[in-house]
Amino acid sequence: MKWLTGKLTFANVMAMTAVFVALGGSAIALTQLPKDSVGARQIKAGAVRSAEVRDFSLQADDFAKGSAPAGPVGPKGEKGEQGPVGPQGLTGASGTPSIRAYAFIRTSKSDGGSGVVDPPEIRNGHGVTATKIISTGQYEITFDTSLLPGGTVENCVPIASLGSSDAASSLSGILTFMRSSGFPDNKLVGLFRNLSGTPTALASGGGSSGFSIALLC
Repeated sequence: MKWLTGKLTFANVMAMTAVFVALGGSAIALTQLPKDSVGARQIKAGAVRSAEVRDFSLQADDFAKGSAPAGPVGPKGEKGEQGPVGPQGLTGASGTPSIRAYAFIRTSKSDGGSGVVDPPEIRNGHGVTATKIISTGQYEITFDTSLLPGGTVENCVPIASLGSSDAASSLSGILTFMRSSGFPDNKLVGLFRNLSGTPTALASGGGSSGFSIALLC
């Protein structure tokens, strides 16, 4: 100890003091972390609690999906302005008429007599090309098959009604249409029966009587 005391000088004391001050300053500096130097690896699990989180600083994305309670429903907003009218669509293709052929067939004379018209006369017709009397009360009607699906009357439904082109008289009876096996594709046969079921000429004697027929395809 005496040896150490004897060796001490003012310069030595000042040098030792400077060393301790320097070491002390380094120790203090180590407690002050650089900015952005702490990451997920440096934070212990559970170390961050509510007290360490600044109020209202977290965002919805900071929470797991479904963990954050939904807030109250906000008030209904005002109705927005109507949007502009969209452009007009393209014009569709024209459809095919369902009635392909039709006509009024006059079967009796209009001169007040009871005679029949042979062959029956086609009035206001479209797609009906010919008529013929086969027998009493039996009439053959010929159609333009180019107007019919598949070129045959089999693909259509005949619709007929009794009447008079001048509404001079009414007719009583039943008119039916048929097409037998092997019959031409362009023809139908109509049969008129009176209320007793007997085939009868379709002529009332009171006006230009006949029937209307149309093919619905």
